[in-house]
Amino acid sequence: MDKVKNEIIACSKCRNGSLVIAKDFAAGFFLCKKCGHVNTVSTQVYDEEVLEKLPHTGFLVSVNNPSEIYALRPGVNVIGVGEMADVVLKRVTHDGKCFISRQHCTITVSFGKWNGQLSYLLEDGAADPTGGRKASLNHTFYKGKKVEQQDALYVGNQDLINLGGEDAYRLEHYIIPAGTLENYKISQRVEDGGTD
Repeated sequence: MDKVKNEIIACSKCRNGSLVIAKDFAAGFFLCKKCGHVNTVSTQVYDEEVLEKLPHTGFLVSVNNPSEIYALRPGVNVIGVGEMADVVLKRVTHDGKCFISRQHCTITVSFGKWNGQLSYLLEDGAADPTGGRKASLNHTFYKGKKVEQQDALYVGNQDLINLGGEDAYRLEHYIIPAGTLENYKISQRVEDGGTD
């Protein structure tokens, strides 16, 4: 049995990260400092080895052509029309122009060991070799708003992402079955982490 450590856990309501300490785990809940939502926590966590058993971790589906389905993998998924993208989209033109960049946006699929759920973080562009980010040429839009270079936004199940203002994709989350998660449950011992 591993020791519970201080952890940053995303609020189940607003997705803001909060530092959760040993006394919060012992109490079984923490209060989100941003929205005030009461989140339950447990000393039970899920081993991320469960990811190795999943058939996929979600899909991007073209709104204009629902037969175009693109699987996402755990971790970083660079989306675009170029060969360097992890998820290479079909090149679509509008009046002879393609509005999707070679590395247009990034969706990072993360596993929450505390709740056993996958989360999907959207950023415009992709990381470049210098450690910065290269923005898309025609922008990424989520919920009708431009995703700025510094933004990292959690995308909900079935939400639309618009690439370049012309092409929309629906993000379909993968929900890990409760029975599968049950096989990957780990108990942790609560000890004072030294932070109040």
